This record gives sequence, C-alpha cells and structure tokens, in this order.
Amino acid sequence: AALVLVGLASACASAPPAKPKPNEPTNTIATSGPKLGAQQIEPTKCISGGRYLFLGVDLIDERSGLIVRLVYDPLRDEFVRIFDPKLNETRTLILSRANCKTFKADLTFGDSMVNGIREMKASIDLDCETPGGNFAVGKVASESCL
Repeated sequence: AALVLVGLASACASAPPAKPKPNEPTNTIATSGPKLGAQQIEPTKCISGGRYLFLGVDLIDERSGLIVRLVYDPLRDEFVRIFDPKLNETRTLILSRANCKTFKADLTFGDSMVNGIREMKASIDLDCETPGGNFAVGKVASESCL
C-alpha cells in the first residue's frame, strides 16, 4: 500500500501545468509552464520594432519586465516571443500559428514618424500550447508604438 501512495504522489507532482486564464478580458496575456511560469502580463508601454531593425512591436509589462514581441517575418509568417530581457536565453517562449488554437496578429503603420521610426499599431490574440507544456492565452493591443 505504501508503494501505491508514493507512486500517486510522484504522479501528482509531475502533472503538467493547467491552462491559465487572464485576469482581465483584454490587455492581458496569461502564461504557465516551465519556460515562464505562471504570469499575468499586462503591457503598459509599446515600442516600435523599427528601433531594433525589425518589423513589429515590443509590448512591455513595466511591472514584471516581461516583453511580448510581435515580429513579422516576410519569409515565414508572424511570430510572438514572450521573454524576460534579463534572462533572454532561458526565459523565452516563441509562438507561431503551428502551436496555437488562436493566433491573431495585426500590425499596421500609424500616422507619425519620429527620427525615422514609424509609429505602429498592434493587436495580438493568443490561445497557445507548446509541445513542452507551456501556455500563453489572452489579448493585448496598443494604438501607438514608437
């Protein structure tokens, strides 16, 4: 009987993370899994990817420091990368249509340009699960990314 209890306890300890739910219906992406853990990402700042020489935007949660990056790759498609810039290699999650039930990304040019950087407008709607057991679910948007 003791062996059965030990086996059940270890099975429970290794259960995959549950699919997260955003705290708010908009402007929040919830994550769970080994890459980022349980997070509620609520971007408060948006920067045009033109500053870093890519077509896309960085939506930044200034509280946690996490970044939701939307990148348009003209050869392959859109990608979303959620990452911690301080731990770039270890705390990063890359999402594409291939591992998402919902992957809606919209990126348009705004009306202004400052120092050669075009203003961008972006919206992202995700419901994703990677093969490694990482989840990202929610919607974020910004009307002005410079």
